[in-house]
Amino acid sequence: MSSLFITISYGQTPYLDSLKVTLDKVSTGKEKLSILQEIASVNKDSIRDSAEAYIYYDKARVVAIQEKDTIAIRNAIYNLGEILIEMEEYDMAITYFNLVKKNLIKEEESSDVLALIYKNLGEVYIRKGEYDTANSFLDKGVIYADKINNDYQKALNHVYKSEVYYKLDDYASSERQISKAFSFFGSENVPMVAYYFKGKLLYKLEDTQNAISCFRKAVALAEKENNVVVKSKVLQLLADAYLTSGNKEMALEYSKNALILVDSLNDINKRTALARIGYIHAFESVLDKNKEQQQKDKVVQEEDRKRRMIIYVVCSIIGLSLIGYFSYRQNKVMRMVADMRKAQMDLVEKKQQEYL
Repeated sequence: MSSLFITISYGQTPYLDSLKVTLDKVSTGKEKLSILQEIASVNKDSIRDSAEAYIYYDKARVVAIQEKDTIAIRNAIYNLGEILIEMEEYDMAITYFNLVKKNLIKEEESSDVLALIYKNLGEVYIRKGEYDTANSFLDKGVIYADKINNDYQKALNHVYKSEVYYKLDDYASSERQISKAFSFFGSENVPMVAYYFKGKLLYKLEDTQNAISCFRKAVALAEKENNVVVKSKVLQLLADAYLTSGNKEMALEYSKNALILVDSLNDINKRTALARIGYIHAFESVLDKNKEQQQKDKVVQEEDRKRRMIIYVVCSIIGLSLIGYFSYRQNKVMRMVADMRKAQMDLVEKKQQEYL
């Protein structure tokens, strides 16, 4: 079961190596951007190496900014958001999706991406356990997908609304939402996640045979999409479902397959986790630099405030001194005038006495 992942990964490696060699040779920004996007896409969708995909989408974002390519910038940021979901960096993923959403709404563009963003935001908030917020975004996704006549995107949002109700133990509402989703999907277009969620719900409702049917379809699609994470989860559920139905042989077989895949997955997760730790340290480094700069700015602001305070105090002292000085001078002049008048009055009085 796990050999498919290894085969696909190995098969893509020479292609990626050739792309990286070409990347070092190109001179124009547009060519560089195109290759960076291709390398990132292969890592994200085929090999599912989240750490490597993150590196190249981030490089693509930087080049797209230099080239002033708005669509490429949005594409890079959107994909970075999806990778951050897998890395369980939910708050950062929300920030990235909101950036793209804000730009699309501002430009008033009718885009399938916006319906996907509402779905992704709903998924993130489901993972965070904030189900009311998740439902709100998924409702927006349904409305917007209906507005642009995209039944597939509408169905995807209904799928995740089903998961919200499943998490809330409202299985009747969950069943209604998944039924709506399947009514909008074409028979050949049902995604892996829809079969996975429907299988979980049916198993919870004790409809074991139909649950097994959904799980088997989900496994087939997981193999096709090389999604070892979902495949691992579904194999374990299949083992449980077969055990519940009394088929111990099949339960044991799927348990073994699940165990093999989990071991393979753990190796992959270790590599991704190590890379992810590097990104976290990088983010922390940026945050530390920002905090350090904020601290420097705070010190500068404090010193500036102290300077302004000293200037204010000095000016106040000078002002008060001048007011005191002018008051003193005015009083002195007034005393002099009063003394002169008194002297004149005394002189007049003396003259009158002498005359008399």
